[in-house]
Amino acid sequence: MEYSYPKQDLSQHPLWTEGAQAGSLVEKRDDVEIREAERLRWLHRSNGAVESVMNLDFKSQLILPHSKAMSLFRLFNHSPTTALNLGLGGGDLVRHLMARLPSVCITSVDNDENIVRFHERYFLGPETQGQKKSKNNIIIADANEFVQTQNRDSHYDVILVDLFNDGGLCPFVLSASFLQACFSLLSKNGFLVLNLMLNKQDQLQTIAQDLHRLSGAVPLLLNVPKHPNIVAFASSNLSPQLSSRKLLAAANRLDEENTSNLGFGFGFGFGFAKNFTQKMIEDNRSRFKEN
Repeated sequence: MEYSYPKQDLSQHPLWTEGAQAGSLVEKRDDVEIREAERLRWLHRSNGAVESVMNLDFKSQLILPHSKAMSLFRLFNHSPTTALNLGLGGGDLVRHLMARLPSVCITSVDNDENIVRFHERYFLGPETQGQKKSKNNIIIADANEFVQTQNRDSHYDVILVDLFNDGGLCPFVLSASFLQACFSLLSKNGFLVLNLMLNKQDQLQTIAQDLHRLSGAVPLLLNVPKHPNIVAFASSNLSPQLSSRKLLAAANRLDEENTSNLGFGFGFGFGFAKNFTQKMIEDNRSRFKEN
């Protein structure tokens, strides 16, 4: 696939320097806006929360830090074939995974018809055009009800949970019943990945204990640099002792994959895996050994 060389430094983009109201309004419905400026298109709510950002020149590029952090499940399961994506937004992770894993089958669940319509109109990458029905099956439903009522014969290699509303994190994400339902839908050695923003310290301790109890392994918690998000990785496949050397080698492979055939290096945000993995190791130091 041919790409043109980007003409701007994304770190100086108006979205970051002026805020979510920068640029021109593309469409607005209820509390959700689509805006665009200097080759970036983004989706944000009236509370100012930017949920999705797409580089129009490199549509599968992950730009938002929490999305980059969530993608690190591939350090442990590089090539999942099935994924459940709870919370569609603009589909940043969907575009990213479908561009890199041509055989992956994704089921995305969102309860907002406007969000789904915006995704299909403004946030499909070239890799997903015409494939969304077979590769990314979108279901309009409440995510909590969906996981609670799914046939237990359904199994996913990864479940991505990114569920927010105007009030912040959807409260049910912290409930043991929701987490239990998610684990029941994971394939053997599957990963549950949660994007969290918490109001109280004891909430983190409670959800970490629930994830440990349900998976049988202590989860990994990553504090997203310079952001309030905490991304949790939980799986029965997580060893009590992990090799920092092996994990960084896997991160280097992801960075090489993200920058391959693009004709330039890491300066435009493609080579994030190593930096985020180093932060993961730092945040979970007691879990890691050098070799």
